[in-house]
Amino acid sequence: MAGGAIVAQMKLHNRWFKALIAVLAGNAVFQIIASFNDWMILVDMQHRYIHGPLYGVYIAIYLLVTFLTATEFVIFSLSYRKRNRVSLISVFVLVLVGIGIQEVLGGEYRTAYVAMTIGVALMFIHYAEFYKMAADEQLMKDALCSDVFSRYAYKKDMEQYSLMNPLPEDFTVFVFDINGLKAVNDTIGHDAGDELILGAAGCIKKATGDAFRCYRIGGDEFVVVANTEKDKAEEILVRLDEETKRWSRDKSAFSLSIAPGYACAKDYQGLSAEELNKKADQAMYVSKAAYYLSRSG
Repeated sequence: MAGGAIVAQMKLHNRWFKALIAVLAGNAVFQIIASFNDWMILVDMQHRYIHGPLYGVYIAIYLLVTFLTATEFVIFSLSYRKRNRVSLISVFVLVLVGIGIQEVLGGEYRTAYVAMTIGVALMFIHYAEFYKMAADEQLMKDALCSDVFSRYAYKKDMEQYSLMNPLPEDFTVFVFDINGLKAVNDTIGHDAGDELILGAAGCIKKATGDAFRCYRIGGDEFVVVANTEKDKAEEILVRLDEETKRWSRDKSAFSLSIAPGYACAKDYQGLSAEELNKKADQAMYVSKAAYYLSRSG
């Protein structure tokens, strides 16, 4: 029942969960009826517990509930790290060993309930950890552009990058910002602005590739952290220009323009990842200023 209660918190609602509920309900009925008929356990004249004629049904239910609970936990943990799955399997091995010791040796070895109590406690710890990991995973993805990482992910990763001293020479930070987004929001509407943001995310992902991490850190500002040389960085900007032109050709209402900037660690030796990001941001604003200057001319 405790295992079933924890599984219910996962909200999987698959066929395994339905089977578990059915088995637990059947077990409750069986236990009530068995208590009046000495089917499972009876007490002899010396006040000793003796297995009844249907004790095997009790053991079968025992093992079936353990199997179904283990299956649900494995399904729940598939998207998580391998070490979590190994730890989870170890919990169920512990429970089964406890049951086995009691059923095989019998006598005073009442280890099943101890093993189950410890197992339920450890399963709850696993569930709490998985739930936290799932929550973190949701925060890592951008709310609008699901293909890119969020500002939360950017801050967490930058904390890790800040520990790299010195940075690898091919460590490169790109900063991208959409040109003219405010005008689109003001004249066409915010839905059109969101479409521009989504289009920019798609173009940046295509230009930089899936090997690099792309973040949306503001309304229309993106950061890409890459391991690439300067000549390759220039090629990325060329591909980005091609992608934005291709995207704009497919849209009749408005066009997409992205101001890019990047900074390579090789050109700024001794700078931290955060400082390198500021250099890329400065380069982006130079590009943005050139865009508006050309439009005014």
